[in-house]
Amino acid sequence: MKSKYLLLSFLLMLFWNSFSSEYNEVLLKANRLKSGAQYTRAIRFYNKAIKFEKNNDEAIKEIYFHIADCYFKLGREVMAYKVLTATVYKLGATKVDFENNSIVDKEFLKASWIKMEPKYNRFRQRYIASLDGIDDYLADGNYVLNPKQ
Repeated sequence: MKSKYLLLSFLLMLFWNSFSSEYNEVLLKANRLKSGAQYTRAIRFYNKAIKFEKNNDEAIKEIYFHIADCYFKLGREVMAYKVLTATVYKLGATKVDFENNSIVDKEFLKASWIKMEPKYNRFRQRYIASLDGIDDYLADGNYVLNPKQ
């Protein structure tokens, strides 16, 4: 019986390592394509990488920022803005995430934030309402309080 558990554990570890390795390969390919100014292809690979990290909002958030940057560099600012707004209402991006962002063009990010700011609280509420473990989320301090003045 003990050997069955060991074998099962080994197989799970092996599966997890190959899964993780494939994710890293896809993400590396996307980053190389982006560096080579092949933005449309990079977006495809970033979308593939998202499929590996379905339950990791932090990783997906970073990928979304890369996708937004690719759209911006393709001259598709409207689509880039839509992706940035999705980082807030789908993935819980905060103002701090935008301020500390080193992926997206700074001027575009600033202009997008100015446009998004009036809707920011509504987007955040939408994200928080979608969470299953809301109490855990709030207990971890994953929110920004901005009291009305």
